[in-house]
Amino acid sequence: MTYATLASIIKYPADSTNGFKKKSFISAKKSGFFDAEVEFYRSIASKLNINALNEEKTVFARHPFVFLVEAADDICYRIIDLEDAHRLNIISIQEARNLLEPFFENQEGKKNIKEKVDTIEDDKQKLAFLRALLIGKLVAKCTEIFFEYEDQLLDGSLNKPLIDLLDEKTTSLINKIDEVSVKKIYNDKSVIEIEIAGFHIIGGLLKEFVSAVLQPDTSKSKKLLQLIPSQYGIKKGGDVYPNILEVVDFISDMTDLFAIDLYRKITGI
Repeated sequence: MTYATLASIIKYPADSTNGFKKKSFISAKKSGFFDAEVEFYRSIASKLNINALNEEKTVFARHPFVFLVEAADDICYRIIDLEDAHRLNIISIQEARNLLEPFFENQEGKKNIKEKVDTIEDDKQKLAFLRALLIGKLVAKCTEIFFEYEDQLLDGSLNKPLIDLLDEKTTSLINKIDEVSVKKIYNDKSVIEIEIAGFHIIGGLLKEFVSAVLQPDTSKSKKLLQLIPSQYGIKKGGDVYPNILEVVDFISDMTDLFAIDLYRKITGI
């Protein structure tokens, strides 16, 4: 990968000590690299002339492309979550339409979107149609904002996501989607149950495998460490910190189904 590609996928260019400070720079809202990777990111920042935001050079301004990646994520997950919620019978087709169709009101040169949606018989296809149109519309708007704020993007002073800089009407409609999503989708009983299960599974896997790294000579630890593929480079007798990072990589790489299956097997469920 090129330096620009690597920089564009590091949404939060802050180390694990200085990240998760939501009231400071947008780039430090979370962490984007571990302490072991600080020097690597410094070399990226040096090559691309990305400004450091602290004296230690452990927090950096975002690469301009990060704002585009973030905008794509912000646009898609909001709309696709609505579509998924309808498919799972969490919200009705009318609720979804009430949230999406107002984006197209008073749009010049366009046939009335509501009338067009009414001609589609299948409810899933109705939402698919609205989803495609709205993603296209919001991508175009965020593209305009990207060029409008070009100077701030290049000098690293922009401290807001592109989607927060859209016009007042669009922002208001996006906020309505957020309100309904938090109230009805993300806190739906079925969603909460899966989320709680996720805490147990991910936490349980970390507990088992990190314990094995910390106490590698017990019989159980030896067996657990054999389950980690050699590509992850766990070194027997090696430094604890890099070995724990390899465990984190191993668990991060798992699909949901693989994680559930492995958790059940090693816990005897």
